[in-house]
Amino acid sequence: MNIQQRFDFPTIIDYNLYMKILFITWLVLTCLFGMFIILDTVFRSLPEGHRLRVWWNRHVVSETDLEDIHPPSDESGS
Repeated sequence: MNIQQRFDFPTIIDYNLYMKILFITWLVLTCLFGMFIILDTVFRSLPEGHRLRVWWNRHVVSETDLEDIHPPSDESGS
């Protein structure tokens, strides 16, 4: 088999390799997202004045932070 045939007809081995890469990528992204949710739950369960909770609330945007932000108004006058 020459090199052109190799690229023209992917085999089941190539498909399995691509699926493994896709699965590992999905797994890593899911783990990162899950770790963020777990950390958010842990830090928000700490007492109100705890220094880790204060740091977390200062550096992470939450839904309550976004409630006070209104979309820009269209003041073009047209």
